[in-house]
Amino acid sequence: MDVSGANLKPRTEGLASTNLINEYQSIIGSLGYLANMTRADIAYSTHKLCQFAHNPTERHLDYAKRILRYLKGTPALGIKFSIQDEGSLNLQGY
Repeated sequence: MDVSGANLKPRTEGLASTNLINEYQSIIGSLGYLANMTRADIAYSTHKLCQFAHNPTERHLDYAKRILRYLKGTPALGIKFSIQDEGSLNLQGY
């Protein structure tokens, strides 16, 4: 998942609405947790979008939702934690 070609720019006029900021920050916070814990494939994109958390635009929100759609379409990717035998941990990365 890459947003480097998205040409994202900061808001140039006014402040975003409180609802937009809250929704955006909620999504970005969740994506950040996933990127750090199990989905390294979204880390770069999430980092780029975090830069706009203080005053996002609708375009930024659209890209955040795009990452959510990507996650929905790729549930088999990521780091999975499973226990094979009592007391042993098997770590597999995909």
